[in-house]
Amino acid sequence: MQKFLEKSDSRKIEVINFLEESYLQQASIATISKNLKISEFILVRTVDELIEDIEKHQLSSYFIISKTDKLILLKKSGAASINLLLWIYLKQSLSFELLDEIFKGTFETINYYSEKNFVSYTKIYKRLMEIKKILNEHDIRLSSKFKLAGDEIKIRMFFYQFYVPVFNQIEFPFADELKAVSQDLIVNLEKIEQKSFSEATKTKLSFFIGVMFNRIGTDCYLFNASKIKDKELPREQYHEAIYPTIIEFVKTYTGIEQQNFLIAEANFIFAFLIGETIITEQLSEKKAIKKIPFQSEKRDYHLFSIFLMEELSSYLAKEIPDQLKEQFLQQLDFIHFKVFYFERINTEFTKNMNVEYIKENYWDAYHFSIEFLEKVSKEKSYQNIALNKEFLFYQYLFIIINIFPPAFFMKPIKICVDFSLGVNYNKMILTNLQTFSYLNIEVSDTLTSETDLLISDYYFNEKLVNCEYLVWNMPPTASDWANVGEALMRIKKNKETEGIANG
Repeated sequence: MQKFLEKSDSRKIEVINFLEESYLQQASIATISKNLKISEFILVRTVDELIEDIEKHQLSSYFIISKTDKLILLKKSGAASINLLLWIYLKQSLSFELLDEIFKGTFETINYYSEKNFVSYTKIYKRLMEIKKILNEHDIRLSSKFKLAGDEIKIRMFFYQFYVPVFNQIEFPFADELKAVSQDLIVNLEKIEQKSFSEATKTKLSFFIGVMFNRIGTDCYLFNASKIKDKELPREQYHEAIYPTIIEFVKTYTGIEQQNFLIAEANFIFAFLIGETIITEQLSEKKAIKKIPFQSEKRDYHLFSIFLMEELSSYLAKEIPDQLKEQFLQQLDFIHFKVFYFERINTEFTKNMNVEYIKENYWDAYHFSIEFLEKVSKEKSYQNIALNKEFLFYQYLFIIINIFPPAFFMKPIKICVDFSLGVNYNKMILTNLQTFSYLNIEVSDTLTSETDLLISDYYFNEKLVNCEYLVWNMPPTASDWANVGEALMRIKKNKETEGIANG
């Protein structure tokens, strides 16, 4: 997203992102300068401008940035994310304004825009060439009359994924009446599904409808997309009222009468609802969407899900239990359906996620996801997978972590809890140790030869203890909990190292 910002604003976002991810949300001027590859002079000037922007836009209740001779510090209230600043900077960006007008069909000529906005012709032309390059990377062309051309699905999904990450629930970037239109569909779907959608779900669906209706408003229909007719949908597995409701919705608000156009647009909405898991399957898990063939590539999305599951089983050298297979395949089917149908899920407009925590705590899931995607991306039959490596990487991580318990991946870490205050105090500590849910922990009050960690309130002669041990205060302090966290990670890493050496 930062490629659409003015250079100075992009630098501000880089600085505040760096501070946000730094220990205690502070860093030395020298460290930031080195990591962001900018001079200390420019860095200090950027920070001063950032402080001014926060005051100007009345964001001091969310962010406070301060500096000393050597340090820059960030303080956040937790009531807003950096996205709020990104949204402000994006809206005042020339590149964004140009792309926004091109999408909405309001950009006419460079001369007209130049005179209307008091911007030089050369500057506008240069930005348009940059935009054209970005669009080309996504197989979207910009004609000499500044009209978008190419596969209609790709155009719509590009702009949907462009607007959602930044505008989200801050602002609806389309005409107000389109929000009311989308709300009508949301209300009807909620009635059918007999549940209320989350705010995030409502926002996604509203933006999706906003993009779709903007394109239809410029006479750009999906029937003209080359592949739309070949994309099958598992309609029979969802409530029978959903598809007719979508058909009626499209017909009412677009005025489309021709059946082929109507069906194509309705299918597009239906596919989005499936891909985002907004609607719920009505059949049993054993008759899930895996049974419906999808031939947008040489192999359908369910066969690919089975392939991934077999690869995971081989990677871990263990069979996946039957009760987990169904859950795992069902979740994989949803994300693979989404990728195979929409072909490209852009992640470049979203902030890169820091995966160090996941890498540390879910080593197997992290490395399997990387290695699997690297392997299949080299095969020509999986072009969609190669295009969506980043999106799939995160999705695989989340699914594996959510479906499989820690015991499936790692050897147990055996902890002995033995405090002088007795059994009830031991139980209290045991309960709190369960917060390390990402670890395969077994807790007892008996010290054995298999114990990995002993936690107590009294000192042990090291000759009597053949494992790591920690002496805690009663009740434990923050440093006591920090020490146990570090000890558990050491033990976990040692067990992983032993497993690699023996494997």
